[in-house]
Amino acid sequence: MLSKFFTSQDWSDLNGVARIALSKKTEGRGSRDFGFECLVQIKLASYFLENFESSGEFKVYVGERLGRLKIKPDLTLVKPDWSEGTLLELKTITDNNFSWLKGDVKKLRRVNLPWDKFLLSVNCYLSPRAFEKSSMSAEYFAEREAVGLLLFKPFYKSDCGVTFSYALFKV
Repeated sequence: MLSKFFTSQDWSDLNGVARIALSKKTEGRGSRDFGFECLVQIKLASYFLENFESSGEFKVYVGERLGRLKIKPDLTLVKPDWSEGTLLELKTITDNNFSWLKGDVKKLRRVNLPWDKFLLSVNCYLSPRAFEKSSMSAEYFAEREAVGLLLFKPFYKSDCGVTFSYALFKV
C-alpha cells in the first residue's frame, strides 16, 4: 500500500525542500521542518481519501482526535463499525536522527485498541554518506525501541543531489 503511494506521486515539489535544507545546513541555521512534513502529509491524506474512503470500506480521519482514542493520530483508517482500524503517525527527519521518533512510538503504544499501529518516517538525506548509514540507523532504532522495521526504501533524488527515503515501523 505505501510502496504504491510513494511510486504514484509526483515528488518534484521536494526539489525546493532539498534546496532549503542544504542552504540551512550551509548557513548553520538548524534544520527546521519548513513545510516538509506538511507537504508529505497532504499527499498521504489525499491518497488515503481517494483510495480507501471512496471505496466505502474505511473512513479516513486526518489529524483528528476520535472519541475512543486519547491521542490525535496523523491518519486513522477505521471500518464503519469500528471493528478494525489502523493508526499512522508521520514524522519527517533530516539525515539519521531516528531518536526523534521515540515520542511517536510511546504515543501509539498508549492506544488501547487491537488495531494496527504504524510509524512512517520520511527522511531527507543531505549527503550520500548519511544515506549510506541510514538503513543501519533504522535497524538500530527498531531494535532499541522493540518495533518492527517493515520497509526502508529511497523514493526520490532531488535535482541538487539530496536523497529522500521512507521507513515504515510497526508498533
